[in-house]
Amino acid sequence: NSFKVADEIKPELALGSGAITSDANISFAWRLQGSVWHDFNDKVAIRGSIAYAWCQPEITFQSGASGRRVTENANAVMIGAGLVYRIF
Repeated sequence: NSFKVADEIKPELALGSGAITSDANISFAWRLQGSVWHDFNDKVAIRGSIAYAWCQPEITFQSGASGRRVTENANAVMIGAGLVYRIF
């Protein structure tokens, strides 16, 4: 997992003026989700869901002998809803 560092962020990393490389470790991630389904009749139903995803990768920036390690919070809450109509 790697990516290119934008020129605008390089001064914030305080790693000097050389080329900066980046690397993100492979981190454990999990998601917990629950959903509810309700049939109003033979043709119409609704569905609702909520989920929480947890992932906190560690990102390393390197420039020559200097380096910096940052843990990034990539957690998310997701809400979903759906309306179902049976045609046949």
